[in-house]
Amino acid sequence: MDDSKVLCGRCRELLKSAERLRDDFDACYQYTWFRFSPFNPDYARWKKDVRDQLVRAFGANSARVLELDRCERVYAQSAPGTLFDRYLDSLKSAVSALEAVPASPRPAPAVPQSSDRVSFRVISRDLLVRASELREEGNFLSSAVMCGAVLENALRRLCESEGLSSQTESSDFPRLCEALLAKGALDREEHRQLMLKFSLKKLAEHCYSEKLNSDNVKEMIDWTGAFLDRRFH
Repeated sequence: MDDSKVLCGRCRELLKSAERLRDDFDACYQYTWFRFSPFNPDYARWKKDVRDQLVRAFGANSARVLELDRCERVYAQSAPGTLFDRYLDSLKSAVSALEAVPASPRPAPAVPQSSDRVSFRVISRDLLVRASELREEGNFLSSAVMCGAVLENALRRLCESEGLSSQTESSDFPRLCEALLAKGALDREEHRQLMLKFSLKKLAEHCYSEKLNSDNVKEMIDWTGAFLDRRFH
C-alpha cells in the first residue's frame, strides 16, 4: 500500500482539481448535461481518480469506498450536484484520516512508559486542536473523523494497560469498548458516551454531512479532551 503521506498528497491534488470542476459547473450551469459524467470526460476521469485513491488508501471494501459507490448509484442521474459534494466530502475525510497516521509508527509497549504517556498526550492534544480548527472552518466531517481516531487510539492504549493486548490488533471501536467495560476499566456512562462518539465518527466516515453540526462535533471534541485528562493524567 502507498505511503499515507503520498496518498494524502494525491487526495489534496484531487481537491484542487475539484475547484476547477466547480468553476466549470458554475460557468456552464445552463448546460445541465455538463454535470453528468458520461457526457463530461474530465469529470468522469476525476471521479475515477478519487475512487482509485480511496481504494489504495483504505481498501475496496472499506466504508468510504462502499458509501461512495452507493452515492454514485443513488445520485448519478437524479442529483449530480449532490453527488459531486459527496465526492468532495469523501476526499476531505480521507485527507484528515491520512494526516492523522503517524509517519513512522512503532509498536507501543504492553504497559505504556511514563515518557510514552506524555508523548501520547501531547500528540493527542495536538490532533484535538487541529480537529477544533477544522470544526471552526466548518469542516465537520474531517473534524469528527480526526477526533474519533484519537479516541480509538486511546481505547487501544487502555486495553494494553489492562492486559487486553489481544483486543488491540483486530478489534474495532465497539469491541474495544465492550472489552474495557467487561474488564471494569470503563463505567456505564463512559461506555454510553463512547458509543455516541463512535456513531458520530461513523456518520463522518460515511459522509453524512447533514447529521453533523458545530454543536455536536464540539461536544465530541470537548468530551474526548476530558476523557484523555481523566485516563492519561
